[in-house]
Amino acid sequence: MKSHEITEMLWQEYLQRGLGYNYPRAKFNWTGQSIKWYLESERTTDFYKRSLEILGPYMKDCNSLFDIGCGIGSFALEFAKRGFDVTAIDKSNMAIEVLRERIRAMELDSIEAQPIAFEDFKFNSSYDIILLSYMAGLVDEANIMKVLQYTRQLVVAILPFDDIKNDFYIRELYYKLGISTLNLKQPNYQEIVDILDRKHIKYDLRIFKAEFGQPFENIYEAMFFIYHYFNLPKERWKDVRDWLNKKLIKKDDSLYLPSARKSAMVIIEV
Repeated sequence: MKSHEITEMLWQEYLQRGLGYNYPRAKFNWTGQSIKWYLESERTTDFYKRSLEILGPYMKDCNSLFDIGCGIGSFALEFAKRGFDVTAIDKSNMAIEVLRERIRAMELDSIEAQPIAFEDFKFNSSYDIILLSYMAGLVDEANIMKVLQYTRQLVVAILPFDDIKNDFYIRELYYKLGISTLNLKQPNYQEIVDILDRKHIKYDLRIFKAEFGQPFENIYEAMFFIYHYFNLPKERWKDVRDWLNKKLIKKDDSLYLPSARKSAMVIIEV
């Protein structure tokens, strides 16, 4: 049996589990499937390259990094390859184990990866740079003031620019399905900016776009992906499929769903 037939079979099984959905936005969790997807998107994105290009002039004398909510280590690995001593934490045991495997494969000895939530982490030292990338859930006044205590040079927060999510041009699909885009509301950079303005803390704000799309083997995997990350009505799956067929681009032997990610980088120099 060919792989696309297996995928189609799995899709049919998914549909048979019952129709219906809940509108509230789903929370992100690392799973085996989401890790697979992220590793594949990491190979095609220019998000990390663009981020480091922007940060370059700020971190000339920096040697250590604390990466909060590191996930599978995309930033941590890039900094380590540039000679940084890196401490990386994430509350997901699965994500940290994947990061540790990548560290071993790359033979890097300058990263310490810990499976721990930021709330439970005990600071034993300070760092040249503390990084929070797409960790809007940690952006509050107490946490910002805490990380500033343990930063020698820079606090860097990379957050969504828009307060209505539009990854993979998802708003267009919501319009097509008649779903309110208010269900795509998300915290964005304005929350940390408001805190810093209120505390009279100076910062630089850099807005940038980066391609962060997703490769797929076939249309069924693309549908699994969209339904995994967005709460959509199963009974409208044919409309979702038709929309995807218009959006997907053929690349080599796979399909690719484009996504122009617009981000805001807030840089605090201590």
